Amino acid sequence: MALLPDTDKINSILARVCERNDVPGLHKKVRVDWNARFTRRMGDAEFGKMLIRLSPRLFARASEKEQEETIAHEMAHLVAEYKFGSRISPHGGEWQACMLRAGYEPSRCHTVDRSGLSRTYKTCTTYCGCGKHMVTPKKYAKILKGIEYRCRACRVLLSIAPPVMEVRPKKQSKPVPKAEIVVTSKNLRSK
Repeated sequence: MALLPDTDKINSILARVCERNDVPGLHKKVRVDWNARFTRRMGDAEFGKMLIRLSPRLFARASEKEQEETIAHEMAHLVAEYKFGSRISPHGGEWQACMLRAGYEPSRCHTVDRSGLSRTYKTCTTYCGCGKHMVTPKKYAKILKGIEYRCRACRVLLSIAPPVMEVRPKKQSKPVPKAEIVVTSKNLRSK
C-alpha cells in the first residue's frame, strides 16, 4: 500500500499531461479534491468546474503507478474536453490520444482491491399493490410530504403504511327454502 501523493507530486503529473498535449498552464486552473465517498472509482473529472476528485480510500490501497495513472487519466479527460469540446465520448479516441501523448496506456478501469469498502445505504420501506419496496430516506421524506411515486410494476402509488387487509363479514345468504320433491310420472322412468 502506498501513501497518498502530496500536492507537488499531483501537480507535476497534471503539468506533464498538459505539456505533452500542448496545453501548458491548463493544470493551474484545475482543483483536486479528495472524496471519501468514492469506493468504486479511483477518481472523476468535471470540466465545467475544472475539478478532479480522487478516492483517498482507494488511493491508500493503490500502488504509486496506479495512483499516477489515475491522476493522468482524469487530467486527460479535462485536456480532451478543453481541446475537442464537450461532445466527445468520455473514453473515446480524443481521450485515448491525450493519454498516449502523455505517455500512459489509455485504460479505463482500475484493478485496486475494493473489498470491505462498499458503502452501506439506509433504506426505508414503502408499499404498493404488488408488495414492498425499499427507497432512500430522501424519497421517503418526499412521500411523507405528499409527493406521489408509483410502483413501476403495478403502477399503484407507494405508501408508507402496509396495505390493510380488509376483513369483511361473509355475506349472509338468505336460506333457500327446501324444495318439495313431487314425484310425477314424467320424472319416473320405467325399467
